[in-house]
Amino acid sequence: MGVHRGNQTIEYELTRELLKGIDTHTEQAKSEMREFMTNEFPDLRVSIKLILADGDMVVSLLEYRGIHAGFGREAVWREAWFVRLSEGKIVEGWPVIDLDTYFRQLGYQLIPPNS
Repeated sequence: MGVHRGNQTIEYELTRELLKGIDTHTEQAKSEMREFMTNEFPDLRVSIKLILADGDMVVSLLEYRGIHAGFGREAVWREAWFVRLSEGKIVEGWPVIDLDTYFRQLGYQLIPPNS
């Protein structure tokens, strides 16, 4: 698969199999999110659109909006954030982010792989 923006194309190899998640330490995740909000989207705004809970599982539908500092373009995208709670604390969490919408609004074009 390729990702194209302007006159630059970046190639990524995808394989058909299970893609395993990456465990990110909480402090590392906080640091990366802080950098994202400060450097890439200094005016980032987040709205909670929906929260659903069932037992120890909670999902939040979030909408992000901001102007990308490097590209000077506004982007609006959504994320569903799933978490599992234990004793009132988050013990497991994973996001599902609409990256297609995010990248398209910043001017990227996804290019399907050659068959």
